[in-house]
Amino acid sequence: MAKVSYLNLDAGSEALYKKVLQAGDRFTFSRVRVKDQFLSRSRVKGITQKSLLPEIAAAWGAMSAGQQDAWNAAGITEALNGYKAFVADTVARRKAGITGYATPNNLYQGNVGRIQVLSPATGLQLEQAHPLQYFVLHKVTGTRSQYSPKAVTEPFSFPLVLGASWHTALTSAGASPRARIFAVVYSSYQGQTLETVLEIPFGLTDAWQRATATLSTVIGPVQGYSVFIEVYNARGNLYFDNILIQHGGENWARDAVCGNISQSFTRSFYQVAKHWVPTNAAEGTDFGSVYYSG
Repeated sequence: MAKVSYLNLDAGSEALYKKVLQAGDRFTFSRVRVKDQFLSRSRVKGITQKSLLPEIAAAWGAMSAGQQDAWNAAGITEALNGYKAFVADTVARRKAGITGYATPNNLYQGNVGRIQVLSPATGLQLEQAHPLQYFVLHKVTGTRSQYSPKAVTEPFSFPLVLGASWHTALTSAGASPRARIFAVVYSSYQGQTLETVLEIPFGLTDAWQRATATLSTVIGPVQGYSVFIEVYNARGNLYFDNILIQHGGENWARDAVCGNISQSFTRSFYQVAKHWVPTNAAEGTDFGSVYYSG
């Protein structure tokens, strides 16, 4: 249950209270916070003077037509035009403390997912589960930062297409080291749950590249599936981006562009499926989204 409390206001203080304060988190701990105020002209001027957009717009205008076309091509994956892709990449680049401008790349853009394995660990596996029904976080229309759970039903139909872009910088830390992305499709047949695996293997020292794999059929009706990204008996970094989990002509990957693969939710959204969950976390392992600059 939520922890609640109350305030006794002096007579005549209600208007002042409502002017300055507003309700905070109503799910876990009842509280009040400073009320959001409209920005004055002086504050708006101060904010716009710190904006990156004038600098980015000038840099965009100085580009050749060929460079702008390259950004247009790179932005297709994220459904952005070239200018918006350039803005998103440059903002992420500045947040990472890196100067200059990136070279557009069709294999990855801006933030990418990273699995990091350091001693004493020898591997890490992430899972994104896809039961036939689950909840995701849905933006409330007309609000800045309000979200609500939204039920998702995945109508599964073959073929299942798995795809990813990746770059590995790993070294062996045991027998049969490997890195890969793979899907396990669960189907029911004669009272048993069968598991059919579809995988894309990675090398230990691959430059950025991309591949897809297709599964056309399984035995029995599909009950759901899970997708895994794995580093096994190896240490170092695995970078990945632009995840494709396509069936029925739609990409069902959560956070396909890896903007925040380690996103977590408060207890008010406990039923919302996380983007990726570690299945064998240990000391020396870490995962999250980072800006990749080469």
